[in-house]
Amino acid sequence: MSVERISSVKEAALRALGATTNGESPSLLTALNKADTHSLRGALVGLLKYGNEPAAEQKLDSLLSSPSSEDRILAIQILGEVNRREYYPYLIAACDSPDTHHAAGLALISTGTDIMHEIDTAYSQSDAPLQRLLTLTKALGHIGSTDSQKILLSRMFTPDEELREQILNALSQTGYSTKDIPMIQHVVKAEIEQAAWYCAAQVDLGKADGTTLLIAALEAHLKQIRNRTLLLLSFAFNGSSIKRAREAFLAGSAMQVSYAVEIMDTQLPVEWKGWVMPLLEELPRQERSMRLAAFFPQEKQTPEEHLSAIIKANRFSAWVRACATYAQLSPTAHEGDPAMLSTVEKVLILKTVSIFSQTPDDVLAEVANLLEEMEIQENETIFKKDEPGDCMYIIVDGKVRVHTDERLINYLGDSDVFGEMALLDPDPRLASVTAVETTQLFRLDQSPFYQLMAERPEVATGIIRVLTKRLRGLVNDISQPDIP
Repeated sequence: MSVERISSVKEAALRALGATTNGESPSLLTALNKADTHSLRGALVGLLKYGNEPAAEQKLDSLLSSPSSEDRILAIQILGEVNRREYYPYLIAACDSPDTHHAAGLALISTGTDIMHEIDTAYSQSDAPLQRLLTLTKALGHIGSTDSQKILLSRMFTPDEELREQILNALSQTGYSTKDIPMIQHVVKAEIEQAAWYCAAQVDLGKADGTTLLIAALEAHLKQIRNRTLLLLSFAFNGSSIKRAREAFLAGSAMQVSYAVEIMDTQLPVEWKGWVMPLLEELPRQERSMRLAAFFPQEKQTPEEHLSAIIKANRFSAWVRACATYAQLSPTAHEGDPAMLSTVEKVLILKTVSIFSQTPDDVLAEVANLLEEMEIQENETIFKKDEPGDCMYIIVDGKVRVHTDERLINYLGDSDVFGEMALLDPDPRLASVTAVETTQLFRLDQSPFYQLMAERPEVATGIIRVLTKRLRGLVNDISQPDIP
C-alpha cells in the first residue's frame, strides 16, 4: 500500500486486506478518506463484505444519497459485491433512474438468486415504471433459474412491445421451453396479426408523400415481430434449430437467411405455415400483406387514417409516432409539434454522418435526444489543441478549419464530424478547430453516449464498423508503393 503506484492494484490490495483481517485493518479506515475511486471502492468492499464497520456504512450511505450520479453508481457497484440484504430496496429503486439503472442491473446479476423475492415483488407491481421492468427483465435473464422464468412469464402478455421482446429474450437466455403448444400458438397469432396490420399500413402509406421514414420505421417493427415470433417458436419446437435460424435473420448473409427459411419450413407444423412463413420469407410488401390478410383480414384505410391511428396509439414507439406526425404535417405546419419534428430532423441529419451510417433509425432517435445544438460565430475557436476531450461535434451547417497553431490540416463542412475519438478515448485534442463562418453544430457528450452504447449495442457496433473501415483504408494507403 505504501509503494504501489497503480491504483487498481491498490484496490486489489485493500480487498485482500479486508478478506484476511475480517475487515478490521486500520489501513481500510484510512483509505475511506482517499479521494480516488479505486482506493475508496477497495476499502468499502473490504470493510462491508468481510466486517461490520459503522464508518463504512456511513460512507456508503453518503454515496447513495449523493447528488452526483458517479457517486451513486460507485455505491451500487459496491452493493453488487457485498450483498447486504438491508440495501436490496435501494438496488430495486435504482432500476428506475436513467442514471443508475444499468449499474443496478449489473449489481442485481451479481447478487443472484438471493434477491429474487425483492425482484418478484417489484416486478409484479401494477404501476411499475417501464425502465424498472426492462432492467429487472435483463437481470432475470442473466440470473436464470426456474424462479426467474416464473417471474418473466407473469408479464409475457404485456402490450408494450419493447418489454415483451426483452422478456422473450430473457426467457430464451434461461433455456425456457414448454409443452403448452396452444399457449404458444395463441401468442404467435397475436404477434402475426399485428404484423398483418403493419404490412397493410405500409402498402397504403406507400401511396402518400413524406412517409418514407415511417414506412422504414414500420419495417423495423416487422423485424422485431419476426424476432419475437422465432423466440416463441423456439420455446415449443426444436429450440436449437430455430435459434440458429433466428441468428441468421438477425445478422446473417442472404444465403444464410435463405437457409434459415428452409429450416423453419421443415420445423413448423403444416397448419402453422400459412400464417408464419409470409413473415419469414423475402416477399414484396404487397404480396406479404395479401398472404397475411388471408388469415388476418385488414380494413382498407387511407394514409391519413393510418397516420392518425399511429399518432394516437401508445403501443407505438416515440420514434414511429414522430415519423407519423412529420408525415401528417405540411411543410408550412411544422410548428405544430416542434419537439417531435426536431427529433425527426436530427435523425435525418445523423443518417448522413458516416459513423452513424450503420445505426437503425429508432436508435438514432435516442442519439438525437442527447445532442446539444450550438451556433458558433466566424473565427470562434471550438476547442484548442491539447485540451482534454470529452465530446464530439457534427456540422449541421457551416464550415470549420482543423489546424495546429497556424498550420492548416483540413476544412470540414456539412455532415462532417470532428472530435469523435474523444467519445472512445478522452486523451487531449490533437488539433484545434475554428469556425470559418457562422456554423451550426450538434455536440454529443461522452458520458450519456457511453450509457446509450451500454443499452444499445447497435450504436457501438456501427461506430466500430465505420472506424474499422477507416483504419483499413489508411493501412491500404500506407501499403501502396510510392508512385514516382
